[in-house]
Amino acid sequence: AVRTFEAADVETTTDRRAYAEALLAAGRPADAERLFRRVVRESPGVAARVGLARTLKALGNEAAAESVYADAVRALPSYGPAAMELAELRWRRGHRDAALQGLVSFLELDPRHVDGLVLLGTWLYETDRSVQAVRALERAVRLDPTHRRAADELARLRGGD
Repeated sequence: AVRTFEAADVETTTDRRAYAEALLAAGRPADAERLFRRVVRESPGVAARVGLARTLKALGNEAAAESVYADAVRALPSYGPAAMELAELRWRRGHRDAALQGLVSFLELDPRHVDGLVLLGTWLYETDRSVQAVRALERAVRLDPTHRRAADELARLRGGD
């Protein structure tokens, strides 16, 4: 007989966070939100906050998601998922200066973060700063010559597309 796994079966905060992540991945953000909120109350770690922010974003509450991401970044500015996702959310919401500043601040802490450099290059190009965009993408390709998106974006910029 197959036994189903229920929220009541989850005994530790770490297990609750994992279960909440599984609920989110399964397309059950409302259930995940309740569990993530409990996890954040019990142990307000950065990973739990990012999970809650992703859940809020999935529920369409981008303002609340941005606030939770910002809390996570304040708690641990070098945590890539929080910093990158906050920057991407801000960019998507039209807060381009805040998005760029947040991404640059993160890259100052982790200058070898290739995905961050690619994102920076892409955004710089979109804001008519093509020289800086090419520099960011060149650095990304130097750090990881196998990074397909970095190479593709650099080729696109150099080709003038």
